[in-house]
Amino acid sequence: MSVYAVTNPATGEQVKIFPTFTDDELDSAIALAYDTYQNWLRSSTVEERAKLFPIYEQFMGERWFVIPNPMYGSWERAIGPDVETKLKALRR
Repeated sequence: MSVYAVTNPATGEQVKIFPTFTDDELDSAIALAYDTYQNWLRSSTVEERAKLFPIYEQFMGERWFVIPNPMYGSWERAIGPDVETKLKALRR
């Protein structure tokens, strides 16, 4: 099995090694993730999914970034309830 090494370009230090996948293995993993997500969407309510948001909200802007698509208009309301208060706090 071959591996893919991630190297810090500034130091040359090898950060992590990952196994490589064949195209078939990658296709299978993507198909499984897609099917699992679609099944979860059909089997859960909007309310159940909304309850998960506060758990991961801390990662917004730190690990995860929302890239707005101007074709859909304002993205701020998509973040969740009371977005104006949150945005004002971030802008201080």
